[in-house]
Amino acid sequence: MDGGAWMAKAPGGDKSPKFQGRTYIDLRSSCDLQLTSMRSDRSPYFGQWRELSSFIMPQRGRFVMPPGPNDTLRGLPKQQAIIDRTATKAVKSLAAFLMAGITSPARDWFRLGVMRSDLAQDYQVKEWLAEVADRMRMVFASSNFYNSMASLYEELPTFGTGVMLALPDFDNVMTFTTLTAGEAMLLVGSDGRVNAIYREMVMNVQALVEEFGRENCSARVVNLYDAKQYSREVNLVHAIRPNYQIMPGRMGWQGMPYLSIRYEYGFNVDTCLDVSGFHEFPAVAPRWDVVATDVYGHGPAEEALPDVKMLQILRRRQAEAIDKMVKPPMVGPASLKNSLVQLVPGGMNYCDMNTTTRMRPALEIPPTGIEPLAAMVAQTQRAIQGAFYADLIAQFSSGETPDMTAREVDERHEEKVLLLGPMLERFHSEALSPLINILFNRMARVGILPPIPKALAGQHVEPEFISLLAQAQRAVGTTAIEALLGFAGRLAAVAPNVMDNINIDEAVDEYADMTGVSPKIMNDPQVVAQIRQQKAAQEQAAMQAQQGQAAVQGAQTLSETNVGGGQNALQLMTGLNS
Repeated sequence: MDGGAWMAKAPGGDKSPKFQGRTYIDLRSSCDLQLTSMRSDRSPYFGQWRELSSFIMPQRGRFVMPPGPNDTLRGLPKQQAIIDRTATKAVKSLAAFLMAGITSPARDWFRLGVMRSDLAQDYQVKEWLAEVADRMRMVFASSNFYNSMASLYEELPTFGTGVMLALPDFDNVMTFTTLTAGEAMLLVGSDGRVNAIYREMVMNVQALVEEFGRENCSARVVNLYDAKQYSREVNLVHAIRPNYQIMPGRMGWQGMPYLSIRYEYGFNVDTCLDVSGFHEFPAVAPRWDVVATDVYGHGPAEEALPDVKMLQILRRRQAEAIDKMVKPPMVGPASLKNSLVQLVPGGMNYCDMNTTTRMRPALEIPPTGIEPLAAMVAQTQRAIQGAFYADLIAQFSSGETPDMTAREVDERHEEKVLLLGPMLERFHSEALSPLINILFNRMARVGILPPIPKALAGQHVEPEFISLLAQAQRAVGTTAIEALLGFAGRLAAVAPNVMDNINIDEAVDEYADMTGVSPKIMNDPQVVAQIRQQKAAQEQAAMQAQQGQAAVQGAQTLSETNVGGGQNALQLMTGLNS
């Protein structure tokens, strides 16, 4: 059974539990043991994540484990620690920039290719790869992929780790769910990539019975359902992990490399709600940066957190200073101690006219007195924005500066893009490549790919990323090509033979590849050879025609040249008499 067979079941009926018996008891027991271990491994990160959530992204993060059913704290204000929202705005700006620069829904951000260069030039192969990529982009666009990616781009720089489930869907082929920090526990395999995800969640009674059938639910859930307490929530565990007891060739989940196990946490210990299998690991967990063999990553928000805390203190002090300027504490004569003092505009207070007994501010703060504080606030804000690549975002948004040449603009772009290079490469390998692989295989299994050309049988198809940032990163190499060709072109003015050192065709191909030019724009090498043969034939024919015309003109000139004795030069040369 494919992992997509999560079909809703009728709430009624008295069927026997589908996932009951020693096999499922053992599955639950092993999941509970692994869950406890993974909770312990994740717990050291909770303190840092809580601070990141409180000071930067208060709407993200779940740090009560297990989650409380019908939690009354969900809707309470979550921005109590934030006075200045510079960091929050910076994260959202960075997330929008990454969305537009890596997986923009408005432009192509990937294409498919093959390793073998001869196949890559085959017209049928290129046409098939382009068609498949178009269909995959349609699936992404028709699903909730881009909405989920927008959430992932906020999780990643804030908490350093993002988690997205990519599950089969009957209507849209795939459906995607982004989890927030604290909601999932991760485990990495020997290759350093995440290969197991445990999620603790809550689901209301009505949803439980509708999705899994009352026969698979615990007696507690069934009783709540019968009592019409549909909104009551129950704790669930959803484990996605390798199938440690896989039976190759076996039908159903037992023959699948990965398992999905869902069960009520702490209830009905002899059954599972659902057990299914997957051909590929149905989730991705990209990290912004990771240290050695750590499971969870680190993002720019960790670097900015000290400045973010400092900014809140500075803003509070600045507000206090302004408040004292506008409404300073007052001093007055003791005779007014029990009198009603009016400090509102136009208020009248009666006291002796002696200057020493008048009411006056206890302290006076001149407007210039808060300027150093304002400067510190601005400096801290710039530091926070810099941690979230605000200068890179501004440079891409503003375009060329009037006093800069095109080359200077390109070089500055290249320098800034290099700062995101490690993150971009990791994101490609830990998020986008697996997602494309999952979708490609899913589409192949359900039969919505065009017939595969015979030349591609047994060949591995892999994605190539052509997003704005991917192209900007690869375009760094174009500077060297442009410099070489420019240098050679200048030398060719005095030494034309220097161009013999350069393979112009290869340079053009490399330049097109680095800048992400569509293969459809570039002619096939065979077509190029035919065009050049035609041009050579045309040039040869033109040369022959020119030579023939010159011969005719020469003969005419000779025939008109009188050499005496009644002969012309042509007759003399050919030995013919007129």
